[in-house]
Amino acid sequence: MEEASGFRISSFGYVAENKALGSKIILVTPIEDLPLLDGDLKSNSQTKEATGKDASGVSYSLKVDVDNVVEAEWLPLGSNRKTAPDVRRGVRVVIWKYGDSDKYYWTTTGQDDHLFKLETVLYCWSGTKDESATEQTPDNSYFAEVSTHKKTITVKTSKANGEAFSYTIQVNAADSAVIVTDDAGNYFELDSEERKLTLKNSDDTSVILDKRDLLFNAPDNLIAEAGQSIVFRCGASCLTLTPGETSLITPKFRGDK
Repeated sequence: MEEASGFRISSFGYVAENKALGSKIILVTPIEDLPLLDGDLKSNSQTKEATGKDASGVSYSLKVDVDNVVEAEWLPLGSNRKTAPDVRRGVRVVIWKYGDSDKYYWTTTGQDDHLFKLETVLYCWSGTKDESATEQTPDNSYFAEVSTHKKTITVKTSKANGEAFSYTIQVNAADSAVIVTDDAGNYFELDSEERKLTLKNSDDTSVILDKRDLLFNAPDNLIAEAGQSIVFRCGASCLTLTPGETSLITPKFRGDK
């Protein structure tokens, strides 16, 4: 008969204090170990002192720190998620441990999403075939981060698997902007507040839609091609280019030598 694993559920619990941003550690109250607990779910560390005599008749004094919470570390359970859920006080969790160890782990139950407020979630996927790589980093993986703390959504690729370029896409709701860029200096930016769209490459060629203005810049050539006609209008003046003729209609024409 196979023996059961020593890794087991220790108790269900309630998060006692809001988890710190970026941390995987929480303070949690194991309600199955403290069934008669009443009042607020929060850390309440106390020092208990006991005195007595041992078997030899020698007096002793003992101080022990006790609390109604335990410290537990987030257990990913095999997912690509790299950041612990931003649990808050009162969220129900499952507490895990190995045997009689005093090292505890936690996972969420999914029953208290309404208690979550701002969250930062990072997912990471390996982007390398290098067997010597010991950890996933931005240089050898693809990642996606959603952060309502920072008001951003970011997706980034790497070049660890032979890719010629890496790409970053970010929605920045804090700055009312969307940016698409590569590591070669080419980018597109949407600035909603300024009503501005910018498309620019690493050669400094650009197209900018700035409110009611349209700006072109070409360090070498600006070429427009059409099969039927090209029409430029400015107020009462109109320049029309067709395969057969060029016409200019304007209230006043001035030609300088």
